[in-house]
Amino acid sequence: MGRYEDFDTVTQDALRYALAVHDAPFTKEIEQRLTASYAHLTPYKEIESVIKEMHDVKTVILSNGTDEMLKALLHNAGLTDYFDEVVSVDGIKQPKPTPAAYMNWFKTSGLRRDEVLFLSSNGWDIAGAKNFGFHAAWINRNDLPFEAFDIEPDAIYPNLNNLSEWL
Repeated sequence: MGRYEDFDTVTQDALRYALAVHDAPFTKEIEQRLTASYAHLTPYKEIESVIKEMHDVKTVILSNGTDEMLKALLHNAGLTDYFDEVVSVDGIKQPKPTPAAYMNWFKTSGLRRDEVLFLSSNGWDIAGAKNFGFHAAWINRNDLPFEAFDIEPDAIYPNLNNLSEWL
C-alpha cells in the first residue's frame, strides 16, 4: 500500500490478529514475551559449518527485520562474526520484495547482479530477488510448493548443506 511499518510493528500486529482468530488471551506481557523471542531464535544445525565452509565468499544478511532485532538475534545465536554485512530495510523504508529493498544493498556491493546468490526460506523473497536479477536459491525445509508460478528459483534445497556447489 506504500505505507511502511517496521518489522516489530508488523509482527506485533500479526500476533494480535492470530491471538484474536484463535480466541487466545491477550495481554501486553504475552505480546512482549512472544515478540522478544525473535531475538532468541535457534539457528539450524548446519548454519555455522556452512558459513565456515564459505569463508572466501562475501556473506550478507538483507532483512526486513530492524537493526536492533538483527543485532540481538545474531549475538544470541553466536553468529555475529560470520557475516560481512547485516542490512535492514529500515533505513529506506522499503521492505522486501520491493526492488528498492534489494537495490539498497546492491548499489554499494561492488558486484554484478549475476554474481549474487540470494538465499531465503520465503518464496516471496526468492521471487523478489530473482525478479531483481539475482541468482536465487530457495531453502525449502518443509517441501512446500513454490508461491510464485511465473518466477522459478535457480535451485531448491532442503537445507544449506549443498550450497558449496555454487562456489
